[in-house]
This record gives sequence, structure tokens and C-alpha cells, in this order.
Amino acid sequence: MKQHGFKDLVTEYLSGRVWQELAGMWGVVVFFRLPGFAVAWLALRLGIPAITLTLIGLLTTGLIALSSLVLPVPLAMAAIAGLAVWFQILDCADGTVARASGTASPSGGFADFASDILWRAVCLAAVGTVADRIAPGAAVSGLAIGLLAGFCATFARLMRSHARALTGTDEEPATRLTPGGLAFAFLSGLDQLFALIALFAYAAGWLDALMIGAAIYHGLDAGIAALGGFRKLAPGG
Repeated sequence: MKQHGFKDLVTEYLSGRVWQELAGMWGVVVFFRLPGFAVAWLALRLGIPAITLTLIGLLTTGLIALSSLVLPVPLAMAAIAGLAVWFQILDCADGTVARASGTASPSGGFADFASDILWRAVCLAAVGTVADRIAPGAAVSGLAIGLLAGFCATFARLMRSHARALTGTDEEPATRLTPGGLAFAFLSGLDQLFALIALFAYAAGWLDALMIGAAIYHGLDAGIAALGGFRKLAPGG
């Protein structure tokens, strides 16, 4: 098996996938890819398989949910943000390890896909849970808003994935250079930083507003994904 140095991993990424990801995942590219390469390099040196990193990510997701319930509120918010960052670093690393080691497989890709969907929904629900603990008895439950946002985020992701499967395309198309396309790309990348933004929103007293904004964003995204898939698959689409 080819030995991959840290520089090799970064160079291979910069020569290809980076431009695809910048279109809708700039938050991941800017904040998590570089530490992800460091974790991937270490995993390759230690012989840790990609699926192990994915499973650690799933464990991290469980700790996010637990932190929102049992830790004091300030520690819970810090833990949610820190664990979310760790998950996203692992999420960057496991695919890199799979490709570099030649062990990429449909089952591994499925596990990675499932863990990413679960993490996003849990993260939204966890922040909503903390919002409820800050203001118990609020007119609208933060957890309910988080669950709604998580449902819409999952719906949108599944709609896009299914549409790509039906059309036989493997990747998302590049973002169109229109005001709407660029705005969507910006918000999509910002969404990758939700847990970090939530930490700052908590400190500023804006956590409820953030949860409402997240629900609106994911609700609109779900509608866009469904309509976009239908238009793509409709005759003459």
C-alpha cells in the first residue's frame, strides 16, 4: 500500500475535491479539513481503519446528546460545540483514510452517510434542549424546534441523495453563480458551523433566535430539495 504523508493527503485534496466542497461546504473546508488530514495521517500510520473513525464519530454524537441533558448549561454548550468540532474532524478524516488506504466501500460510505445525518439531527436537538433548560416553560419548546429542524435537514439530505441515485450522478452540481445560488452556498457552509455559532449565540443570549432561524433555514432547504429533485426528474427536466 502506498505510504501517504501529510503533505500528500493535502495535495491530493487540493488538486480535486476542494473546489467541489467550497460550493456548499466552505465551513468544513476552512475549519475542519486541515485537522482532519492530521487525524487521517495519524490513523494511517497506526493502521486504524476508516470505519473505526466513523464509529468514534457515532459515539461522539451520543455524548453530544448526553451532554445537553446532564451537564450544567454553560458546560453543556461548551461540550456540544467541542464534541461537534471533533465529530466533523473525524468525518473529514474517515473518508480520507478510506481513499488513501484503498479500503473505500459501499458499506463504509453508507455508515458515514448515516452518521452524518444522525449527528446533524442530534446536534440541533441538543441545542434546543439546552434552550429549554435556560427558559423552562417557554411558549415554544426549543427541543421541538430542534427536532423539526433536524427532520427537515434529514429530509433535504435524503431527497438530494435519492435524486442523485435516480439520475446516476455521484456528486452535487457546482453552485451556480447567481445571487440565489451564492446565498445558498454561503448559508449551507455556515450551517456546518452551527454548534460553534450556537455557543456564541448562547453567550449573547440569542439561542432562541438561532433555533428559529435554523428551523426556517432547514425548512426552506427541504422545500428546495424536494422541488429541485422533482424538476430534475420530471420529463424534460
